[in-house]
Amino acid sequence: MDLQQLRYFVSAAELLNMTEAAKVHYIGQSSLSKQISNLEKELGVQLFVRDKRSLVLTEAGKILLEEAIEILRKVEQAKQRVLHHAAGNKGTLSIGYIGSIERNLLPKCVQTFGMHFPQVYINIARAPSGVIKDQLLSRNLDIGLIFLNPKEENPDLDWEIIAPAKLKAILPHHHPLAQKERLSISELAHEVFVFPSRGTFIYDFLLMMCVENGFYPHIISCETDSEGLIPLVESGIGISFLAATTMGVTKDRVKVVDLIEEYTLNLAVVWNKKNYNPVVPLFIRLFKEKIKPL
Repeated sequence: MDLQQLRYFVSAAELLNMTEAAKVHYIGQSSLSKQISNLEKELGVQLFVRDKRSLVLTEAGKILLEEAIEILRKVEQAKQRVLHHAAGNKGTLSIGYIGSIERNLLPKCVQTFGMHFPQVYINIARAPSGVIKDQLLSRNLDIGLIFLNPKEENPDLDWEIIAPAKLKAILPHHHPLAQKERLSISELAHEVFVFPSRGTFIYDFLLMMCVENGFYPHIISCETDSEGLIPLVESGIGISFLAATTMGVTKDRVKVVDLIEEYTLNLAVVWNKKNYNPVVPLFIRLFKEKIKPL
């Protein structure tokens, strides 16, 4: 069993089509099928149930697929570590973050880590919390700086709560309620709301807030993170709620009003327990010691 056989097998197992898998590797279908047959003979198990129209993984095939993906990932990780070391680096760290922390927490994290580990190459990418969690699970990201609900998290993820972030209402400056210092969520029952993407944790949380206060909101859902809601509120499309982490940069654009009811989101640093990038524990330790707010 060699790495190329595993690559052929993974492609066939993911596509469930020998012809399409062969195209991925620029070889003939018969050559790929022969390599997988040789792999089955070596292991002494059947990996696929085949007929003229379909390809189905056996239980043994499902086990091998899981192990093969991990093996190939580790091989690629080793290759990248060697290349970075040859270039004078000692590793790579990929950080996903939500837009609301890019003016405060993100710079502190990147600058502090870079000062202590200057030879680590850092990638950063902004995305909604749900996308970042998916990328952490697939190991395309190492660290996530996101809002999360610990009660609903995947068991493969671990996290460190940074701080609770109190939610506030954001309204256009010309809105009739914009002059109030505090308001009740129930006062907004007849408003149009702009929320992040449907099905995300933030969407569900904001919907729950409204329902708990006696109404089902009229929602315009947008493919954006919470920070992306600000220009939509500013333009008068609707109103929304935002965590206090962004308040310092929103007041000139929208009116921020305290809520009588108290709702908070947990801002957290999140990582995959099965991510074996050696830089990840360095970041977590430094975060706890030097970065995390008191």
